[in-house]
Amino acid sequence: MSLTILIVENQDADAKLIRSVFERGGYTVLRARSAEEALALAVEKQPDVIVTDLDLPGMDGVTMTQMLHRKPETRTIPVIAVTAYPDYFPDTRASKTCFASYVVKPINTRSLAQTVASVCGK
Repeated sequence: MSLTILIVENQDADAKLIRSVFERGGYTVLRARSAEEALALAVEKQPDVIVTDLDLPGMDGVTMTQMLHRKPETRTIPVIAVTAYPDYFPDTRASKTCFASYVVKPINTRSLAQTVASVCGK
């Protein structure tokens, strides 16, 4: 069974890198360029995991993830945060607990793939 991964990333270069990692692993990859688009896709497509940048235009990745966890149809989807600013990563316990894991940019492709596999129990 192939995993479906939703990437939430507004930067094309970063999205392309992340997509290539997962497609090489045989995963189905969806992409959203904004939190709002991701919320709709998550409900519609029910991905196995979401990999999101925290710094998104409009709604940020933390707020999006909190909204996902409030909806019955998306609350069990694990979310992995990707950030270029680890010191900015939410320091409140409530914000941190809504993420299954996080990855720091620049992205190490091997560790990203391992993180997703670990979060999904693969």
